[in-house]
Amino acid sequence: MKVVSLYCGGGGIDQGLKQAGIKTTLAIDINSDCCKTMTLNHENCEVINGKVGELKSSIGKADIIVGGPPCPEFSNAKINRSYDSTEVDIFWEIIDDVKPKYFLMENVPGVIKVCKRRNFLINTADYGTPQTRIRRFFTELDHPKPSHSKNPSETLFGERLKKWVSVREALYLPNIPLTLQDRKTTFGDGFRNYDPDKPSFTLLKDYRAWISPTGFKNKNKKEISRTIDEPCQTIVNANGYQITNKPVYSSKYHQFKNEYEVEHKLTNEECAILQGFPIEYRFYGNVQSVKSQVGNAVPPQPIQKIFEGLN
Repeated sequence: MKVVSLYCGGGGIDQGLKQAGIKTTLAIDINSDCCKTMTLNHENCEVINGKVGELKSSIGKADIIVGGPPCPEFSNAKINRSYDSTEVDIFWEIIDDVKPKYFLMENVPGVIKVCKRRNFLINTADYGTPQTRIRRFFTELDHPKPSHSKNPSETLFGERLKKWVSVREALYLPNIPLTLQDRKTTFGDGFRNYDPDKPSFTLLKDYRAWISPTGFKNKNKKEISRTIDEPCQTIVNANGYQITNKPVYSSKYHQFKNEYEVEHKLTNEECAILQGFPIEYRFYGNVQSVKSQVGNAVPPQPIQKIFEGLN
């Protein structure tokens, strides 16, 4: 079965396919570090470094085509978005030309302004990713049944949903009060030894967010910090996630600051775990390159659920 991954990035979609028993056979991305990351993690996959639009003739026939065209022009994180649909249009030109048996395009919710094809929204936390990341999926495949829930309960068919995966669970954090002084910070046999407890937020570009034992809200009851017993927020490149034991609100900076000025910024490896990658997944590149690859990746768990049973 020929499986083509366009705009493969760090390989989140491909890892999801792999977990569903499907191997990517051809991957294309303009970023050379992303291509090397694909080579490190996906054996027997031909990887081409170049522009997707200039390599359409290299694709040929395919059974499955997947991809996540660049999303900045549709993302709420970017001011003055242009909604330039060039790369999205190229993806659909390839789909319409090749006519694969199955296809999937992933992007931010705002892409609906330039693409009206069949789609559904997914919160990745509902599929076991320790992160509340809302994304839009375009595919003719069925909307996958959630496996997790914020408030677990039985479905109409008696199936029991699991509780959202928390930061504490994902990073293997002991069930003890958070004390930075006693926490190991190395990624190795002592990694993940601090104490956070809910799925993480979506990890955002240069977003200064706190993960703490209790969580905090500002005077307008806006959530500033999630607790360690929740998923984290959306993860993106240049994340500024901090683990803190006692954040206090600073009127000068209009944000919570750690009164001891002792904090731990999540490492790229830890962010990759919160993005849903397995511990053994390897990324190629310098610190900033890996941060970008992790932040822009598609969590593998919902991809696995969508494609299960097709291999």
